[in-house]
Amino acid sequence: MSYRFSRLLSVLAEIFRERRLPWLVEKRLHLLENWIAYLRNKTVRKLAADTAASNPNSVIAFRCGFQGNTGGAVAIAGVANLLSKSFRVVFEANPTSNFNRFLSSGVIIVSECPMDAELYICDVTCDHEFMRGVKERQKPLLVCCQGLRDALHGLDEDTVVMSLALADRVHFTSYAQQKSFNLEVEKFRVIPNTTLPVVKRRVTNNVGVVGNLAEPRKNAEATVRVGLASSADQVHLWGADRDIWNNSRVIVHPFETDREIIYDSFDCLLFLSELETFGLVVIEAMSAGIPCVLSPLPAFEHFRDTPGVVFVDPNDTEAAAIAVDQMLSAKKELSESLRQNYQNRFSDEAVKADWRLTVTELCPILLSSSSPSG
Repeated sequence: MSYRFSRLLSVLAEIFRERRLPWLVEKRLHLLENWIAYLRNKTVRKLAADTAASNPNSVIAFRCGFQGNTGGAVAIAGVANLLSKSFRVVFEANPTSNFNRFLSSGVIIVSECPMDAELYICDVTCDHEFMRGVKERQKPLLVCCQGLRDALHGLDEDTVVMSLALADRVHFTSYAQQKSFNLEVEKFRVIPNTTLPVVKRRVTNNVGVVGNLAEPRKNAEATVRVGLASSADQVHLWGADRDIWNNSRVIVHPFETDREIIYDSFDCLLFLSELETFGLVVIEAMSAGIPCVLSPLPAFEHFRDTPGVVFVDPNDTEAAAIAVDQMLSAKKELSESLRQNYQNRFSDEAVKADWRLTVTELCPILLSSSSPSG
């Protein structure tokens, strides 16, 4: 399929996608979008594959068991995208995988993970037989972990612990994870998640939250309660599966991959989750210059003392609503410092040195094949 035709299909999918469609229709539209992204990006990535052919043996290969619409999947795709600027990166994904929409044009999608890569990067849900095969071929294995030992989001603890045991190195996104798993110092690296900056063009007086809001731990109820108690015009819920509030100020949206659409809809992130590992949506909001009102979670400690980020008790509705109003009033003044904080700590530029060091420690041959500008 040509790039032009696949792009046309993508545009048509956007035109026909409407809010509040039946769940089954919404699911099929997402599958269509995955197919479109797969076909379009396979065309674009053919150029990347041809360019990389001159160095065919220095490959970093990604293989993930879980390929759904979660912050963890987006975060791992972000790692692949970042590394593709310096190394040849391939990523195993089928045409219906959500990763097709998350991966950049620098990552080469393959239907089957190559056996001769120099380094393998997996998530904790990757099957152990594959991981053991990597070890038998004496190739280094890095495992990305996006959870806490006592909060594995439905995953079996023994499976996760075994995945970490098989790894030569484990990637954590925050020290809260290390406190949870208590690995040996030489076994893990803490590198924060990264994301491309979001360009915000619209000014509102709204609050919003982003995530799989069907999960009780995301505490969407508290976001709505505090948002309605504040002076915000609207409360936007991105990733909710249904509207149970019956309030004209509460706007419910299905999962959305266009981040500019999301962050143009509100000017304060009101994220009162009960349990998180890192907070990818926080750095997305920060990159757009959007102030954040957060619950005081251990995983959010790396955001403390950041101008434009405040912590509140989700159960103290009045105090939390006052914090929201303060952030909305000061949004213009806080915007630039938030963007600068993102750039200094969570941008690709900020974390690339840690990633280059980590992968070349595991696989020194990659040092000679890397692009110094990436």
